[in-house]
Amino acid sequence: LEYSSLPRLTTRGARGRTSSTMASFRAVGYATPSTSTPRSVAAPRRVARHPGARVPRPRTLSDDLSGSVAARSWNPLSVLAPPDISGDLLASVATLVLRGVLRSADDVRFVVDCSAGDLIQGRVDGVTLSGERWVSPLNLTCERIRCVVGAVEIDTIALLTKQSVELRTTPEGTCEVSFTARDFGNFLVHPQFENAVRRSRREWGFDFTFRRDGVRLEDGAVVFFGTRGGGGGGGAEGGDESEGGDERDESERGNVVEVRMRPVGRGVVECVVAGSDATSDDATSAALERFFRELVVNLLGAELRYGDMAVDEARVTLGLKLRVIKFPSSLNGVI
Repeated sequence: LEYSSLPRLTTRGARGRTSSTMASFRAVGYATPSTSTPRSVAAPRRVARHPGARVPRPRTLSDDLSGSVAARSWNPLSVLAPPDISGDLLASVATLVLRGVLRSADDVRFVVDCSAGDLIQGRVDGVTLSGERWVSPLNLTCERIRCVVGAVEIDTIALLTKQSVELRTTPEGTCEVSFTARDFGNFLVHPQFENAVRRSRREWGFDFTFRRDGVRLEDGAVVFFGTRGGGGGGGAEGGDESEGGDERDESERGNVVEVRMRPVGRGVVECVVAGSDATSDDATSAALERFFRELVVNLLGAELRYGDMAVDEARVTLGLKLRVIKFPSSLNGVI
């Protein structure tokens, strides 16, 4: 082998430029010598792949949000409100507040129609209240009650921070109350009912005092007793008036009569008075019919107006028009 047969290696300048022979070496994959400073080159990494291995997909924005605490419990009032704010929260607070008004109750139940978003803004589409066998501190009793009101706005901050129901608007609706004969007797002498009696006496001379005892239900009518004449008993709303606040026996101030009251149409009752004076009986009947037709009772902010009545052998049910000026609370007084 002669030296002259070997390929020639030539360098041109300090930058290590190669000849055409050197370029052919590079084309077939041979390493080429260089005059530059030698550097270590890391070998390419080899990744072992198993036949069953899954290649994870890239995470998306929705993946990040679904796993974040902010996405699960976001709420503009998150500092004050629980993550599950909804109509159930308002129902729970309302139930707690109303139970505080009552002495006892077998059932108090609120159903609130609203979304969490609406409640945050204080908007409620409607509320239904139902209950059984209620007894108030002043012995207002009923067998069953059901109240329904429409749209109302509430103070959400007060609901969350003070656990109270404060109204921004005045909702209206209906209320049905079922009384036993004994319950109805309690209703006729309750202080708020007596306030309505006094108001009617001041405004148009109503002169009748209702009695608790002797109430009975028969032949589609509720039968009760009362005293007519003698100033009607009682005094000004919330207290006694001077002309009617003495302690004379009712028999000395008027005579006791039996009244048979039955519904004869929506908003209208017929009262038949069984007394000894036909002329007085007719006048008393007309006065009682007007009194019930215009009856308004305010129970700690819940204003109830007479609407209708139904009577069977077990109960008398009053259909009342409801206007909630203020949500009833023990902070407002007692009933």
